[in-house]
Amino acid sequence: MRFLTVLLFFFLLTACAATRLSGVVDPSYRDNFQVNKIIVVGSGMPIDEQKVLEKIFDQSFAKYDVEVLRGLEVFPPTRDSSDQDAFKIARNEGADTI
Repeated sequence: MRFLTVLLFFFLLTACAATRLSGVVDPSYRDNFQVNKIIVVGSGMPIDEQKVLEKIFDQSFAKYDVEVLRGLEVFPPTRDSSDQDAFKIARNEGADTI
């Protein structure tokens, strides 16, 4: 009986909830920002899964003429780099984003 009471209470709480999605677009970036080169990084993933992820992103972004740099090549797992180092390397590679 207690389970049914809790379940009923849960349904009453969620039934009254309303969700509204909205987005914000910075006018200075609208139609002015074009990504030409990105670095895809699968942080915290096993290397074999990261390779698959990078391949999928490479194939997906090719349709939009965006060059994909693979994170395993740009940031080898044998090297430890800080966020600042990563941004510097990305800038040197000519990447628009990571």
